[in-house]
Amino acid sequence: MRHSHAVFGLVLFCGTLSFAQEPNAPPPGMLRVTREQFRPGNMPTHNKMMPPIYALYDKANVGAARLGLLPVSGDQNHLLYLEGFASAADMEATAKKMNDVMGAAPAMQAEADALLGKSAPLHESQTVMLAIFRGDLSYHANTREQTGRARYFNVNVLRVNVGRGTDWADYTKQTNAAREKAGLDEHTAVYQVLSGAPAGTFLILSTMRSLSETDDGVRGNAARAQKMSAALGGESVVATRRKTNSELVAQSVTTLYRIDRAISRPRPEFVAADPDFWKPKEMPKPAPAPVKK
Repeated sequence: MRHSHAVFGLVLFCGTLSFAQEPNAPPPGMLRVTREQFRPGNMPTHNKMMPPIYALYDKANVGAARLGLLPVSGDQNHLLYLEGFASAADMEATAKKMNDVMGAAPAMQAEADALLGKSAPLHESQTVMLAIFRGDLSYHANTREQTGRARYFNVNVLRVNVGRGTDWADYTKQTNAAREKAGLDEHTAVYQVLSGAPAGTFLILSTMRSLSETDDGVRGNAARAQKMSAALGGESVVATRRKTNSELVAQSVTTLYRIDRAISRPRPEFVAADPDFWKPKEMPKPAPAPVKK
């Protein structure tokens, strides 16, 4: 496949060759996060081009799937695509299969090139991060079934000061131990970026079913802080950890996204987890009015 690989190869969330369709499986071992930046006003036009791209996925029959996220906060002229793989080798194998299929079908390749030609001018830029799952830093990370029921993603891009990655990992493990001791019902998946961002960049992902969970979090913040303080060993420990955190973290930016069904192509286990959302039934069309004689 030629340059049109940019359209198809970047967006295969959990759409790999080797992933089994297991609803209780943990997050993928490797994540590729693609940020597409648009000129103001161009993103809606781009998003309307997704159905023909999905039709090509169907023709290619490569099992490609992805999650498309639209921003609720922050810059409103970009979107994120998430694609997951079991490993780097799996990512390579998936791309090879797509290339082989498209390369053996000139008509399909021409259709892909035409779609890319229409889409490319709408973009301002496109960047990609490759990251590996850090189960040791995650806390009760969502299964695929839980992710399939989600409606929103909180994406925290955190950058640790150079040379302090191990210290931050220890700090996070201590935090998670306290969360466990406090019995907090929270879920985070942590990925360490290997390429495509400054050294020391981590992605901390969490999901919500409804924005009302934010309201619940605000109302329960004081009680949570009290539980965490007790689990950590008291206010003096908490104060010391605040200072430590300020020395470890160079930057931390959180953006809220909503999962957009129109620009996503879910895996079967996502659909099974919440079919009413992912595959809503079409409303019956009204019967035509009788023709007056």
